[in-house]
Amino acid sequence: PMSTRAVNVAVVGGGVTGATAVSQLVRLLPSGSTIVLFDQGRALGGRTSVRRIRADDGARIAAEDTATSSFAWDHGCQFFRADTAEFRTCILPEWLKGKHAIEWKGRFEHVDGDAPTKPGQLPQDFFGLPSKTPVYHGVGGMHAIASGVLRAAAAHRTDIDVQVKVGARVASIERITSGIDAGAWQLLGTTGEAAFHDSKEEVAAEAHNVPCSNLSFDALLITDASASFEGWHRASAGLPPCASEILARVRARVRVPLFTALVAFSSAVPG
Repeated sequence: PMSTRAVNVAVVGGGVTGATAVSQLVRLLPSGSTIVLFDQGRALGGRTSVRRIRADDGARIAAEDTATSSFAWDHGCQFFRADTAEFRTCILPEWLKGKHAIEWKGRFEHVDGDAPTKPGQLPQDFFGLPSKTPVYHGVGGMHAIASGVLRAAAAHRTDIDVQVKVGARVASIERITSGIDAGAWQLLGTTGEAAFHDSKEEVAAEAHNVPCSNLSFDALLITDASASFEGWHRASAGLPPCASEILARVRARVRVPLFTALVAFSSAVPG
């Protein structure tokens, strides 16, 4: 850090990137600093979210509620690989040691209509599966990576206040121009049901942007790529004009829509 003065840092996005950013910040920031992570979802995870529904009535419950008889799905990313040397040496070992993730040694099959894979022929890959191994997944669900990394970060430095605000959609970011906080950042948005990406349109329409926190922030970390896409459905984190260079770079990336089928079997699958 450039200074020993305590600072406030906002991290927008509670997925794997946001959680990893917090884990690095707690190693760098001066004592007395505050980190606030905002995520518009019902729980942490972002694109590694888990959906859990109660078995008896189909009601949605917390992803961490494993005591209730329920069905659960990774309805975003179902696994990850460790392709780069930096990730394999600097990040993955901590995730494995902390039991946030584990190598996935599942039985992977490929279904392609009436055209089964011929003997000795690898099926078409799904993001590197099954030909590129090893692959890894979160312990108890992919959401466990983000939540586990954040818990470990908070425990690592008790002299830094790590706050997590879920159900908080950051809609705009403004620079404060006057007063004792001049030069700092203020985050505006909405919370609760209106913040969720799948809330009813009439609920979202009634929402009004209010300060997301009573704190002003010395620095921001935007980890939600959808922040730069104006057309993305009620995306979090409306980036300020000063981020135009970042906006242009991220908008140029190709986005590939994917759909996940949430299927539950009436009985255990053999094997």
